[in-house]
Amino acid sequence: MALDWRMQMSMSKGYILKKSCANLGFAISLLVSFIIVFNQFESLKGLDPFYRITIPALCLAFSFIVSTINLRWGIIACVFALPLLPNLAWQIQQHFGYGRILSLHNSGLDLVAGLFLGGLVNQWLTNKKISVKSSFPWQLGLLMLVLTASVFLAIARNLHQTASPFQLSSLLYNVLHLRSIGWHDDYRPLVDWVVFGCAASLIYIVITALTSLHNRNEYIFKPLIISLLIAAYVGFKQSKYGMGLSLDQINFRVDRFGYMALGFQHDIHAFAGQMLIGAIGLWGYLYYAKSIQSKLFILSCIPVFWIALFLSKSKSNFTVAVISLVFIFSIWMFRRSRLLLPVLKPAVFFFVVVILSVVFFHDAWVSSLAKLTRYFELPDLDAINFKLSYRPEVYLAALKFFALYPILGLGQSEFYRQSADHALTNSYYLSINQNGENAHNYFLQTLAETGLVGIAVYALLIFYPLFRIENRRLLIPAGVALGALFLGNIFAHSMLVRDNLFIAACFIGLMYACLKGEQTSARSADFYSNNKEPKFSASSAKVKLLKHPYLIAIFTIFVMISAFREIYTSFRSVPFLKDVQCFKERKLDADGWTSGVFNVAIPQGARGITLNIKGTQPYVTKRPLAADLNIMHGQSRRIQSSQILFNKDGPYQISINFDRGAVADDEEYRAELRLERCFIPRNLNINADGRRLGIQIESATVNH
Repeated sequence: MALDWRMQMSMSKGYILKKSCANLGFAISLLVSFIIVFNQFESLKGLDPFYRITIPALCLAFSFIVSTINLRWGIIACVFALPLLPNLAWQIQQHFGYGRILSLHNSGLDLVAGLFLGGLVNQWLTNKKISVKSSFPWQLGLLMLVLTASVFLAIARNLHQTASPFQLSSLLYNVLHLRSIGWHDDYRPLVDWVVFGCAASLIYIVITALTSLHNRNEYIFKPLIISLLIAAYVGFKQSKYGMGLSLDQINFRVDRFGYMALGFQHDIHAFAGQMLIGAIGLWGYLYYAKSIQSKLFILSCIPVFWIALFLSKSKSNFTVAVISLVFIFSIWMFRRSRLLLPVLKPAVFFFVVVILSVVFFHDAWVSSLAKLTRYFELPDLDAINFKLSYRPEVYLAALKFFALYPILGLGQSEFYRQSADHALTNSYYLSINQNGENAHNYFLQTLAETGLVGIAVYALLIFYPLFRIENRRLLIPAGVALGALFLGNIFAHSMLVRDNLFIAACFIGLMYACLKGEQTSARSADFYSNNKEPKFSASSAKVKLLKHPYLIAIFTIFVMISAFREIYTSFRSVPFLKDVQCFKERKLDADGWTSGVFNVAIPQGARGITLNIKGTQPYVTKRPLAADLNIMHGQSRRIQSSQILFNKDGPYQISINFDRGAVADDEEYRAELRLERCFIPRNLNINADGRRLGIQIESATVNH
């Protein structure tokens, strides 16, 4: 009796929590869609008169109109368009000669927002009730809540890092000008928030439209196959003629098979990631196809995608594809063997142990690998690192970030920004050469940015249908296709091209549509009669959990305390203590603004330097700006130093000279002005300028 009462209370609370997650997730998706619409107004107001329209505006209008008329047509049109969007305007100009359509990045956002809003209008016009609970998975709502928290935590840390005050007007400005936000900007996480909000809305629409259909796979795979064939055809022409490639792309990896193939992408790995869907992902669709004609069509398409994948010149993705194909067929051949699971489980466990050991004992790994290379007379680790396009050192940096903040991570969208800190990454390629980059492994980057909590919620969303559905064969087409798309993100990050992420969202939505469809059929057929329950039923799982309530409570409290401690200490810990971009020296800008560090050479025979300063930073009367003016010799030897405090608006004249009438006796002397902080005009709602600005210098005069 006590257990039954406890179960009823638990189920009641669980229902409320799930409903709340679903409703909040739906509200975030709706808000994000309206944000995309408002961004269109700002974009079109500033459109160059030469251009007639932009690709995002066309996508928004087209998908909204089509989905308003017929939601399933809208899904077909959206799936067809996604692989073609990134470089569509350029390809139209190359093939048809019309160049008055402006291409903007992340056009898929507008396509999905139009589909979502049009779908809601369609439901309203057809008098269908918008059922958030049944069509918006609570797991997806939970993910959106976690990502929302991660985004605003990341923004708070960024503002702390750049010593910028929070202003609501600045937040609104950045929300309405998303496409002008740079990779190092404090409000960059907003872009990812909008992206994932659109992905959630796409999952919802796919579930809503396809749950009641038995041929739901056709609505996703057929338009996708046709679109990928078009992309492959364009890739073949690029490989043979170099049509539509830039000068750098034409000279990249040219061999007897021709030029690189990009299709409609800007990057070979993004194109290869799409071709992996056709080369590997279609095997699941082939398995589930009913008619001979469909099977023959799929079989005829798969070799085309393999050729396009090879012509992309993405060696890593082609290698992964071959290994994956061998693995899939091995699993298929031994699927009925009793040894399959006993072999796979230790292999997965060993892989996890290796990854964790690299995280916590990376120095020992580097030392051991160095000894092995010397023992077997192999090239040294630096040569191997270079041969692998610096992937090992980038992955090691990602694991270091994860070790710093394992519970909640750096914050969504933070890897690119924080990886510019060489003192933290110890990666010349990542921090100095690239001034920050993505991790070239989407999953490692997600782990570093969202931590174990984020990874757990992602895993819950993706794998939940697998454990809840009775007929798991229904998931094979979408599951295999999703896995194929994931393969393109092991040695690259094709889903950072957000149109590919939206394709993944379609597959996830299709998986949930299969689950919801089976549950609906089961209820209508009185499936649960005679006390028959599906595998991994919720009730049995809850009974098992309720047997150990104290362990659950202890674990939850431990995670919450660890997360709170991580948040609290992060504002006083690396990498959030210093704004690396502010203190990276750069040449004086055309308008005279410096960064946080400015150097000017002191010629031989000079006594010092005088700086005529035209302007300082805003609000220096309220927040005085401290600075050090030094005479340096060589890289780091300080000869003379003076402290300066800017506490009023300019102009200023500051100077520094050698002591006792001494002069520079060689050409290695320089005057260095090092400021306490920079300011960012965009953060203060002054204009769209995202530069780190120090002071504005009118001239520098040599003192003789």
